[in-house]
Amino acid sequence: MFAGKQWGLVAADAFGDWTGTSLPYAADDIVTPQKLSQLINDHGVEPLPGQVHISAVQRQDIPSVSSNCNNVVVDIEQAGEAVLP
Repeated sequence: MFAGKQWGLVAADAFGDWTGTSLPYAADDIVTPQKLSQLINDHGVEPLPGQVHISAVQRQDIPSVSSNCNNVVVDIEQAGEAVLP
């Protein structure tokens, strides 16, 4: 049952690649204040005390590669009251 549910999630995300509804996987797709704010607010793991409003994102030139993905290191500035630690 669990495997079937997980397969369904993977299939839905794969279908989203065609329709534009999947999570972005290219660094250039997420390093904008609007997109990064949206991803954190919509898909963050831990509940936050309010909505995140990022006003600036600066990509750092730091290689951060793991065994199965390329990570992106960024500096962010939050607009208004800081919600992220």
